[in-house]
Amino acid sequence: MRVRPPGAPVPPAIVGTAAGTIFGHLVRMNDGPPHQALKPDITAAIDGVDRHRMVSEAVRLFTRSIGADIGGCNLDTVLFTLPVAVVARLLGAADPELQTIVEAVNDFVKCLPAHATPEAIAAADRGAAQLLGIFEQPAGRAGGLFSDLLRRAREHADIDSAAVAANAIGLMSQTCEATAGLIGNTLVALGRNPDLLALAQYNHDAIDTIVSEVVRHDSPIQNTRRFAVETCRVAGDTIAEGDAILVVLAAANRDPQANPSPHRLMPGRNTARTFTFGAGSHKCPGETLANSIAAVIVHELIAGGLDPSRHAAVVQYWPSANARIPRFAVAG
Repeated sequence: MRVRPPGAPVPPAIVGTAAGTIFGHLVRMNDGPPHQALKPDITAAIDGVDRHRMVSEAVRLFTRSIGADIGGCNLDTVLFTLPVAVVARLLGAADPELQTIVEAVNDFVKCLPAHATPEAIAAADRGAAQLLGIFEQPAGRAGGLFSDLLRRAREHADIDSAAVAANAIGLMSQTCEATAGLIGNTLVALGRNPDLLALAQYNHDAIDTIVSEVVRHDSPIQNTRRFAVETCRVAGDTIAEGDAILVVLAAANRDPQANPSPHRLMPGRNTARTFTFGAGSHKCPGETLANSIAAVIVHELIAGGLDPSRHAAVVQYWPSANARIPRFAVAG
């Protein structure tokens, strides 16, 4: 089983575009040597991110973009901009670049769904070209996640700077929807559970455990796909070459054999098994970083007086084949 269909390493609609160039380099969309060469470096670089720096950047950017007007902020904007901006800063981006980067990342992810329109693909290509122009020039990014990744990759002669730049952009694109969904689903959980909200208001550390349980209970990424490159058997069924399997991660999280009382939201489970970030060789390396960013932003919103119950009363969701992201603008 592979992460892309045989013969289509890049979606046909973006072949030959800047968006396609990025997509073709992403380790999460590659198997074999490209994945094996760069994935360990990406994992090690993310693991090396200083949590204190991440927290301080998240708080600083939150304060700068929202200030004291938390009650009047647009939650949808917060969800889709702040996490990407935090990761961009960790990659070494300068403050004046952030707005351009955040907008370009949000444009780039529009080309990823199979139902992307020609207009979305065109916008994604423009955003991708902007991002490549920024991250293919590593000067001035010393001391950040990007420079660490580049240093590690340069130890391998077969990894070029274009692949490093693409995967730095990939970190932001993965952050965009997944962390937006995680923050949003956490706010919904708090809004619908007064006891949890009270706990979060008076115990900052509790937010970490709440976020970790929301990852399992209300998965921001619902599914992924695998494609057979040869006939094989999976769970007793024969899968023909070229067949696709839809792997429903959210259902795995609710499997009673993996998690007792799986439909209960129970922060602090002693033996929770969570499949949201995948497993095996393609397990997402950004789980801890995503959880941390979400916890900080949720804390800042709650500490600033946001009332999640007002937003959680009626929740709609952004249309997506993979992600579960609340849409708050229509619910407030």
